[in-house]
Amino acid sequence: MKGNKAVVAILVLLVVLLLAGAIAAASMFGVESVMVDAGPGLAARRNPLLAAERMLSAMGVSARSMHGYQGPPPARGALILTGDRAGLIGHRLDVLSDWVTGGGHLLVVVRYRTDPKLRRARGRQRKGEDEITLVADELLTRLGIEASEADSDSAKAVELRAQLPGTPRDTATVAMRPRADLDSIEEASFRIVDDSGNCLLRSIEAGLGRVTAMVDDSWLKNDAIGKHQHATLLWRLVGSRHPTEVWIVHGDWLPSFWVLVATLGWPALLAFGLLLVIWIWKSGARFGPPLPDVAAERRSLLEHLDAAGRFLWRCRVQEPMLRPLREHIAREIAVRRPSWSSLTSDQRIEQLAAASGFDEARIRSALLEDPGNDAQQFVRVVRDLEELSTRL
Repeated sequence: MKGNKAVVAILVLLVVLLLAGAIAAASMFGVESVMVDAGPGLAARRNPLLAAERMLSAMGVSARSMHGYQGPPPARGALILTGDRAGLIGHRLDVLSDWVTGGGHLLVVVRYRTDPKLRRARGRQRKGEDEITLVADELLTRLGIEASEADSDSAKAVELRAQLPGTPRDTATVAMRPRADLDSIEEASFRIVDDSGNCLLRSIEAGLGRVTAMVDDSWLKNDAIGKHQHATLLWRLVGSRHPTEVWIVHGDWLPSFWVLVATLGWPALLAFGLLLVIWIWKSGARFGPPLPDVAAERRSLLEHLDAAGRFLWRCRVQEPMLRPLREHIAREIAVRRPSWSSLTSDQRIEQLAAASGFDEARIRSALLEDPGNDAQQFVRVVRDLEELSTRL
């Protein structure tokens, strides 16, 4: 009985220990929710102005983003134009200027170019401190705004207290980099100026529309639109005119080869076309009716024989040319002098000499010897063979 009580006590003790261990483990390894910053999503990485687009959409404005300039929005809309505008030339620039003066609202960033040489010369090696230089901006010049070098040389954003457009008493804190100084002939209806007197944002009337130029667009980016009163400033700038649509253009846009040819290369194309027309006109010119084809001139048989003989002579085959004449003499002797068939060659030559009046050496040269490459000797042999044929 005592043994059974001891076993039960041990089992109870083990159960208690297991429960205590489970409670201790649960307290040490409990589940806890932790917020981890995973960074921007894929859409935000592709579109640096995605937050601004969604903010405007939440305010009831039809907003859309696009990579690269594709044309102006509908009339009385708003266009936020960032990135490089190197492809905005020729007819595209004319269309955009007419859209602004016709009632559109353009928010545009001054064009810059990073100069690594100046960066190294001034010792700026840290991220965000690239040395930049202004680039000639025909779009802003057409619309009446000029950008010049800023008095300050700070590459960092400066916090400013600016008066918001629309309500004189409302102010907002914004952070912009004083990269340039904006000026215009027309009086600005709204502008932001830093402590050094540099105008960092200027909004003026352009015909029936408005153009708002800014020296820095970093405050519009996804990581900055929620700081200070940047969202409020954007809404006051865009929403004050109640636009029908807002198009936000981001990223650099370069024209295709054919667009460059059509806008900048048309003088060369015009010259090439004129040269092509002149060449076709000159090549196709014909004065009077076409002349009849000239009949091919037929050569005589003697010319053919002369050409064949000259060819054989150049090939050094004189003996084959003499063979037909010598065989003809042999046939004539067999017909006219059948009694000579039993004579030897020397006896036949003696008889030919007596019958023709030629000396034996001349007959021997004509019948047996090779004239070689001597043209005069060849002609002499041919003449002697013809005369022998007539004197038999």
